[in-house]
Amino acid sequence: MPITLVTGPANSGKAQLLMDAVRRHLAHGEEPLLVVPTGADAEHYLRELAAEGAAMGVRVERFAGLIAEAVRRAGVSDAILGGLARERVLVMVASRAGVPAVASGFVRALGELFGELQARRVTPARFSDALARWLATDGPSASRAELGTLYAEYRATLERLGRMDAEQRSVAALDALRRRPGLWGGTPVLFYGFDDLTSLQLDAIETLGRVVAAPVTVSLAYEPGRAAFAGRAATFQTLAACSSRAPSTTRRGRAPR
Repeated sequence: MPITLVTGPANSGKAQLLMDAVRRHLAHGEEPLLVVPTGADAEHYLRELAAEGAAMGVRVERFAGLIAEAVRRAGVSDAILGGLARERVLVMVASRAGVPAVASGFVRALGELFGELQARRVTPARFSDALARWLATDGPSASRAELGTLYAEYRATLERLGRMDAEQRSVAALDALRRRPGLWGGTPVLFYGFDDLTSLQLDAIETLGRVVAAPVTVSLAYEPGRAAFAGRAATFQTLAACSSRAPSTTRRGRAPR
């Protein structure tokens, strides 16, 4: 199934198009999964569907709920490292590498970097090699070189603990679905309300839509050429490349939200 991409500014009818798609899936006997950014969004759309008697058969989840479902269907059972334990590991790794004054901001930034590297399937060896090429071009930098050491130590610590972090488990589930698409079962997935999408979210969309061939619909607030949406241009191009049909564009004022 192709990925359906719906774009347009705020208040242009994207929500109506997405909800219409949900209703079509229900009419065909399918049980769609609507993915929204926040818990408040999930409650809002569940109430809207319930008001018209269409809530049965629909799941409304945040992205974490979609990943949890992918983990379940893919059969990924590895133990996960909790948030507090992960922070402690990051502090320990940074301290072992001789990074002074490990502040909470540094640990948070380190965690975000490692999460992005994991989501993009970048191994410590590949990361260190990229840093080495960077240093060779721009000149020595102790702080850059340390990043490779920190990442390698972080991954090694997870292996010693016998744990995965959240990004590793997410990627493991998506990779399992890529190898065995039938595990997903064809459940339609619809994304609505995201200002932009992370690399992991884009990975999930591509995995489910292009590889698993489940019906996937994505709504994105975007208009080509508008400065306000310039930061989302890369996301739009990625999604457009995944879609086998031209993006459906809505216009302001057609319908609420």
